[in-house]
Amino acid sequence: MTPAPPPSADSVAGIDVGKYGLDVFVDPGKLERRFANTPDGRRTLRDWLRELRARRVAVEPTGRYHRALHQCLCDDGVKVVLANPQRMRNFARSLGEQAKSDRIDAAMLARYARLDGIECAAPKPEAQRALADLLALRRKLVEQRDALRKHAAETGDAAASLLAPLLEAFDALCRAHCYVR
Repeated sequence: MTPAPPPSADSVAGIDVGKYGLDVFVDPGKLERRFANTPDGRRTLRDWLRELRARRVAVEPTGRYHRALHQCLCDDGVKVVLANPQRMRNFARSLGEQAKSDRIDAAMLARYARLDGIECAAPKPEAQRALADLLALRRKLVEQRDALRKHAAETGDAAASLLAPLLEAFDALCRAHCYVR
């Protein structure tokens, strides 16, 4: 564990979010730590950032893996910057950083958090997050249905007849939920 320097009102952090872990870089001090992406791990991270008086944190939105962290930090009054992954890659390249790892990403996010004019974002309401999840699920189901239709059209009658009940079920599901396309 990296020892904490004296708290600074100018501390910022970058957090690379993964399914199981949160790689954190705090500047100044170049402190690095890894936390579990679990409720306990997020609380421990939040408390550590509070001790360091981090005023801003930058994270890349990663679908659902960053959401609980975003909410946890905002509930504690931390300003969170959601950094577009492609912009972050371009930002790192502009600074001459070609390598990519969780630690490097966290350090680049911390540098990004320090920039003036970067907007902070509040978490989306639960209903909006649920709708986004449902739309993502719908998109995947439609893609799978379309891939099965294509496969059925390209195969022989025996394979197509095996796929027919599955395609009918997909179509019935789509009709039942007004997803006809």
